[in-house]
Amino acid sequence: MNAAHCLLLSAAVTGATLVASSASAQQPEAPAPAASATPAATTPPVPAAQPAPATTAAPVRTPPATPAKPTPAATNSAWAPPPAPPVDNGPETLFGGKHVPLGGFGGVQPAYTRLAHTDQMLICGDAGLLVNHEFSIGGGGCGLVTKLDMSRRTGVDDDRLMFGYGGLRLRYHFMAMNVVNVAVGALVGAGGVEIGKFYRRHDDSDASVDSRGSTGFFVFEPQVSVFVNITRWMRTGVSGGYRIVNGVNTRFVSNSDLGGATAGIDLQFGWF
Repeated sequence: MNAAHCLLLSAAVTGATLVASSASAQQPEAPAPAASATPAATTPPVPAAQPAPATTAAPVRTPPATPAKPTPAATNSAWAPPPAPPVDNGPETLFGGKHVPLGGFGGVQPAYTRLAHTDQMLICGDAGLLVNHEFSIGGGGCGLVTKLDMSRRTGVDDDRLMFGYGGLRLRYHFMAMNVVNVAVGALVGAGGVEIGKFYRRHDDSDASVDSRGSTGFFVFEPQVSVFVNITRWMRTGVSGGYRIVNGVNTRFVSNSDLGGATAGIDLQFGWF
């Protein structure tokens, strides 16, 4: 065997050795055998817990959510309270079933008047029912504060005239709900006059022992008034009118003597 053959054989052996060592280095090591447990330490296996049978639960009903009441801050428009229950006003009637407010009053009126071509003072009073704050129906009357001297007409000293009248008074107020309102009305009734000598009785009443005549008459007195509402139960005003008299039957005075202009100050109390 020559030297070339020996060199080739040596190279082949070296290559095989390298391949074998590389293969052994890449092979993983076998795990060490686990230590066997002793019989005393061995515990029986615990059986796995069986799942409980599923129960069908009744469905839970959730009540529908109640919408929250809108508040004025959460809405654009103001919250309105629920409507009031209807009011039983009774059946309809021939003259209407609408509620009509009622009131009433009583008052006094000192007034100036022209009587028998002289200036005299009257004291008047009235009372009435007030309907719907506008229309009043009632009664009123006036009388002379002092007796009128009639001695020049009768020719007898100390002859006096007693005078008074009264009747139904109607009045209508325009703009009745305002502080200042205007009213028109009239008194329709009757009156009486007596002329003669009058003496004071013990009970301070007047009596005639020497009458020159007496008569009754019809009276109509239209009036215009301006009232000022002071409170709900008090008002004051001024009135002016003209007294028309008819039916006087005595030779000492006539219809024109007992008729004349009137002007006074009203003071009324009640519920207006």
